[in-house]
Amino acid sequence: MDKRSVVFVINTMNVGGVEKALIGVLKEFLKDGWDVHVAMLKVGGGFMPYLPNEIHVHQIEGYEDSIRLMHTPLRQTIARELRSLRLLSCVRYSVCLLQQKFMSSSTLLYRRGFKAIPKFSDTEYDLAVAFAGPDAFIDTYVDKKINAKEKWGWIHFDVTQFGVDKGIIDSVYRNYTRINVVSKEARKKFCDKFPPLASKTTLRPNIVDKESIMSLAKENQPMLSVDGRRVVLTVGRVSKEKGQYLALEAIKVLLSREVSDFVWIFVGNGTDMERCKQFVENNSLGDYAVFVGSKANPYPYMKQADLYVQPSMHEGFCITLAEAKLFGMPIITTDFTGAVEQLETYNKASIVPYNAENLADAVQCYLHE
Repeated sequence: MDKRSVVFVINTMNVGGVEKALIGVLKEFLKDGWDVHVAMLKVGGGFMPYLPNEIHVHQIEGYEDSIRLMHTPLRQTIARELRSLRLLSCVRYSVCLLQQKFMSSSTLLYRRGFKAIPKFSDTEYDLAVAFAGPDAFIDTYVDKKINAKEKWGWIHFDVTQFGVDKGIIDSVYRNYTRINVVSKEARKKFCDKFPPLASKTTLRPNIVDKESIMSLAKENQPMLSVDGRRVVLTVGRVSKEKGQYLALEAIKVLLSREVSDFVWIFVGNGTDMERCKQFVENNSLGDYAVFVGSKANPYPYMKQADLYVQPSMHEGFCITLAEAKLFGMPIITTDFTGAVEQLETYNKASIVPYNAENLADAVQCYLHE
């Protein structure tokens, strides 16, 4: 009997929560005997070595040229077509611009952009999965360019907190057979925003592989010397929505209260790193806030930590929060989508509003227990 085949589509395998969640899902499909393929917009990333050997990895063709068109402001594209006297093309892009302006959607632009992208394969798969949802390009690619008997979306985020293209989601997801959502609250918000799609949604929390995590936690890594101080830890992409800047503001509050018996370690890298480092320098926080960069294996740091803090603005299912629970340490988190759900049976957790004073209060309470 032939194996069932599945292809997952994702951006790349950078060190991040969605990519880590994918590794867990891939292992489950392999365990169930599937022939598993992963198609990436760009092959690479820190998690590539963690992909199981049995996985078939593919590079998506035509992505760079297509996304360049879709990300170029339409007024620039129209001006270029006008200078080249391509008047029909100019009219078509003008219609796309009107749709963006009056309907807040880019479905027509994506339809044009995808014409130049080749099919993924002539093979018919049993299942194709747009794993990094909601993502306009990946969701559309799975819908238009992969031949599969069944297609799934996979929602990892709170759709009320992202500028999702409602038109693209409406037009693409109607062709999907299932939409997996990673937490109950994220699922409710998705269904409230897209009622016609509610019947297709299924709750599918991210998989946390306890055995692998505990094994990786024993790996020898150069660790930070903390001079007997308590270790506070935050793991995640350094970005505005992940809240590292808020954590730094909380450190400043703690120091103003003469609370200084701690070091706060930040594992990760990202777009907000420069702003965060500038705040550390401007406020002389270098002895208390330490950025160690991106780590494919952050678990030795979790093993070392006395307290885990997740200061996110929003999440869908926070996989680092689920991982921190495995180490039995106290956890402080902001009140994002899914936080209560993830911690309702964990008796060492505090959930606080998203502001520096409340976060500092909770950390201070723990440090002075």
